[in-house]
Amino acid sequence: MTRLSPRTLRRIVTVGTVPVVAAGAILAVTAAPALAQTECGPNKEQTAPVGGHALLRACIQKDGNQRRAYIQLQYARTYGGKDWDKFVVHVRLERNDADKEYGSCDWTSDMNNYKTLNQKCYTDWYISGTTGGWTGDGYYVYNYNLDGLGDKSASLTGSPKVS
Repeated sequence: MTRLSPRTLRRIVTVGTVPVVAAGAILAVTAAPALAQTECGPNKEQTAPVGGHALLRACIQKDGNQRRAYIQLQYARTYGGKDWDKFVVHVRLERNDADKEYGSCDWTSDMNNYKTLNQKCYTDWYISGTTGGWTGDGYYVYNYNLDGLGDKSASLTGSPKVS
C-alpha cells in the first residue's frame, strides 16, 4: 500500500475541491430568477369620434410577495388632430374586492398628439404575504372633443385572480 505525503494530499484536495466550488458558484450565478406572473382581463373597445379605436384592459402582476395592477391601452387612429377633451384611466389593486392601491393616468394629451399609442398605467407595488383573491380593476373617464355631452365613464372587467 502506498502512503501519500501530506503535501500530496493537500494537492489532491485543492485540485478536486476548486472545480467543484467553482461549478457551484457558476450554478448559483446562472440560476433562473423567479418569473413575475401577469394576468389580464378581456379587452374593452372604446371608439374615438372619427376613425380611431382604443383597446383597454385591466391586469395584475405578481412577483414574489409583491403585486401591482395596471391598465393597458392600445390606441390607433387614422388622422391627427384633437379627438379628446379628456381621457383619464383609474386603476386599482384589489384583494377580494377591497382596494389596496390606486393609480391614475391622464392620457388626453398623448391621445391627441399621436396616431398610435401603447401605454400602461400602474399602481404602486403592494407587499403582502397574504395569498389568494388579488385582482387588477379600473375604469376610465372620457370626453369627446366638440360633442357637447360632457364626461362619460366606463368600467373595465377585472383581471383573473392571482395568489
